[in-house]
Amino acid sequence: MGRMLWLPSVTIQDVYVRGESAGLNDACDGSKRYGWNHALIQIDVWAKNPAQRDELSARVQQILLAADFRAEGLALSPPSIFALAEPERSVYRHSMRFTAFYIADVSV
Repeated sequence: MGRMLWLPSVTIQDVYVRGESAGLNDACDGSKRYGWNHALIQIDVWAKNPAQRDELSARVQQILLAADFRAEGLALSPPSIFALAEPERSVYRHSMRFTAFYIADVSV
């Protein structure tokens, strides 16, 4: 990973996106066809000490889980959290994985 110069920091990564079979409309009537999708979004919080890491992690969760994304057709699950640490380098991390469910237009 190399030497981390900018701590604290937050990184975001799309781990995967998976589509499900469309089921809300068969599109035979010329209307749009929709399908369920879900994505796994990983947010890593990096800090120089565990207290700072925990505070940043709590803020990220508070902001994301308090937001109402229903108008955009998105639902976000509470995260799975993994604590990772490298005390000898003073690097502490929370790896949070949120599952997002959303509806997408799959008409051709």
